[in-house]
Amino acid sequence: MSTFYPDFPENIEFSLIVVIKALEENPNYLNEPDCPYHGKLREMLQHLAPKVSPELISTEEFKARTDDQLEREVTELLDDIKSFGAKLSVDDVTERMSYYRTHTNLLEKLVSMKERMGNVKSVATFQAIVLNCIEESLTADQRTQVMDNLHQQIQTGVIPQ
Repeated sequence: MSTFYPDFPENIEFSLIVVIKALEENPNYLNEPDCPYHGKLREMLQHLAPKVSPELISTEEFKARTDDQLEREVTELLDDIKSFGAKLSVDDVTERMSYYRTHTNLLEKLVSMKERMGNVKSVATFQAIVLNCIEESLTADQRTQVMDNLHQQIQTGVIPQ
């Protein structure tokens, strides 16, 4: 069985490149009111749009976020879910059941996330206290010795009894 390759007009490559560039600059290019493409052609051209990857943030930016900001985002997400549930029709039982299952799962994940945020905050506080005590109590040579000992114990994974 042979593969069929349809013929294209000569200038189609240029036209497609123009559409791709326009989509890179303006993802709504095909949705604008003056767009001459309609129906299936618009759908097919939309597939040429560059895929938008999720927003990645740097480690420094992540560390700069405070626990309060993360907690606020978690709370806002829960509020969004609640408002979505309030808009659901009472008549659509399957959709409401699906909403409640999703709501319960997300609520469990949010509670777990809040617990982890609390644990991270506790560990960070503990680290700050230990480092402050080391900084205030030990000389530079003693701090180096303590850091070398910690490094060696972390590498070996052996916790002295």
